[in-house]
Amino acid sequence: MWSGRKVARWIAQKTGRDQVHPRGIAEFLNDQFRDQIKRRELPWTAKQMTVGVRSPRGRNWDTSRIPAVTVLPLAQWEAMSEREAVINLNELPPILVVEVVSPSTKTDDYRSKRSEYGLLEISEYWIVDPLEEKNYALRPGASVL
Repeated sequence: MWSGRKVARWIAQKTGRDQVHPRGIAEFLNDQFRDQIKRRELPWTAKQMTVGVRSPRGRNWDTSRIPAVTVLPLAQWEAMSEREAVINLNELPPILVVEVVSPSTKTDDYRSKRSEYGLLEISEYWIVDPLEEKNYALRPGASVL
């Protein structure tokens, strides 16, 4: 697995920049997922900051999160072509969501989103943290992997 530091360093080398914005990390990861999906001929797709995931916040169930990267079945993505690109509560959850930590999202990424995505039974939730130079892969009901 790519560490947050390794991802940031690789992108910095490719772009010639010292600092890499979280969107650059998300783009890199999305490209990697798409390459692997194609190579393995999986019926999935990866979308960068495009798909909303309906999630509860407090007592409010009509809000959505938009992960940095969402991996979902291709058929599910295609079914959204005629409607808003949001995975609703009555639909299968995405296969994987990735959040890239920035100073302004750190608390949400580690606490709020983790509990919301767990409640939604999303198979895997990655936290890529270039600030702490760490990555975490989380699964519902499991501790940090």
